[in-house]
Amino acid sequence: MAVSEGALLAGRYRVVGRLGSGGMGTVYLAEDERLGRQVAVKRLHAESPEDLALRFQREAELGASLNHPNVVAVYDAAPDDYGVLIVMEYVEGRTLADAIRAGDLSEAGRRRVLAETAVALDHAHSVGVVHRDVKPANVLLRPDGVVKLTDLGIATAAEREQITRTGALLGTPSYMAPEQLEGEPTGPAADVYALAAVAFEVLSGRKAVIGRSPVEIAHRVVAEPPSDLRSAWPEAPEPAAAVLMRGMAKAPAERPQSAGALVGELVEALGPEGEGALDTRPAPAAPVEEDRTYVEEEATGVDATRFKPGPSRTGRRRPRAALAGWAAGIVLLLGAAAAIALSSSGSEPTADRPRSTPRAPAPPPAAPPVGPRTPEQTVGDFYLLTVKKEFEAAWKLTGPGWRTQLQGYEGYKNTFDTLRDVEFSRLETVEEGRRSATVAIRTIARHTNRTDRCEGTFSLSRKGRAWLIARGGVQCSTRQRAGAA
Repeated sequence: MAVSEGALLAGRYRVVGRLGSGGMGTVYLAEDERLGRQVAVKRLHAESPEDLALRFQREAELGASLNHPNVVAVYDAAPDDYGVLIVMEYVEGRTLADAIRAGDLSEAGRRRVLAETAVALDHAHSVGVVHRDVKPANVLLRPDGVVKLTDLGIATAAEREQITRTGALLGTPSYMAPEQLEGEPTGPAADVYALAAVAFEVLSGRKAVIGRSPVEIAHRVVAEPPSDLRSAWPEAPEPAAAVLMRGMAKAPAERPQSAGALVGELVEALGPEGEGALDTRPAPAAPVEEDRTYVEEEATGVDATRFKPGPSRTGRRRPRAALAGWAAGIVLLLGAAAAIALSSSGSEPTADRPRSTPRAPAPPPAAPPVGPRTPEQTVGDFYLLTVKKEFEAAWKLTGPGWRTQLQGYEGYKNTFDTLRDVEFSRLETVEEGRRSATVAIRTIARHTNRTDRCEGTFSLSRKGRAWLIARGGVQCSTRQRAGAA
């Protein structure tokens, strides 16, 4: 049952609006009518399984036990006609993930984020709480610069039973330590690993571990050496790269003994603030063999999935046998993510910006895609294939009307050849009949020379068992990259 604006929760929290939704519940902005303050109210999804409800209750208990200025405060946990509620401090601002994507964190800002996140983690560890899902999306940045660690939905406390489904491990693969992926007991060292992975991303703008699926990411975490910061940021000081490699060491005992120790060593390795080490922002990654990269934003549900060119690695070792168990568990937790990953690079057309070239190869013949796709999968696969520069395969998903809008095959290639990655916050079939369908999208598309934020719809028509993109009606706002021609 959806909660509407103006609804009164637990007899005192008046709903102002919806803030977002994750794997465990939906979060609403509400007014505490008793104390006259704004709060965030997290409500467990309806018809959630029992173990999810237990974890939801655990989140409230653990959150209430962590009284710290760098941890989102939990004020109340209450049953309600709408379900179980957690009432939390409302933090105005954005997530660290948003800041990394925007690329506008200053040198001092990056150091502060890492330092305050480390302080929050060390406090949690001091009272026996291990977060287990440290990632940029769970680090909140207030406008005044204060950092808040949030989302204790899968945290564990010392001496308490772990609440998970049999065979299922919870977390976000790119930030999970090897022992966490293998189902072994996890302690503070797992959070140290995750913080090192976050620091890698804060400094370079790229995730430390990427892959085409959650299982491939897990394989790389378990079987391959820790990523070298200099692979993503060539100007990175060698000592800083060494610190992060130790932070992401396979063996927990080889990592720094605390989150604070990790960040302290990293800051020392980067040198005094203002000497320029952090002023040189990493350039876009050098061209590599293109690969579909899966990015999963939520531990128990996907809010956004991105695809971008990623490095293809060779010489992979066979993962340890325990990884097979994790792969089985990930089906439960990330099955929806995997399905979305096949359709989730839907972005905007930029047909109004074609560039001419002296020669145009003949466009490939029209052909329906292999195997039936849903309408949203068709749109998503069009952009996934485009990001991978598989233009001919993407072109086969288009119909005559969309091809005309794109000014033909060569116009399409010229429009999209600068596209580096696409992130969507909406990819949804809003209308579907026997012969036609409408798909709504909201995206951020990053080109080598600009960033486009787009929203609108695509019309699709059925050809046999396949859907083809018939035409696009998308509006975009564009921000040129600094120094772009």
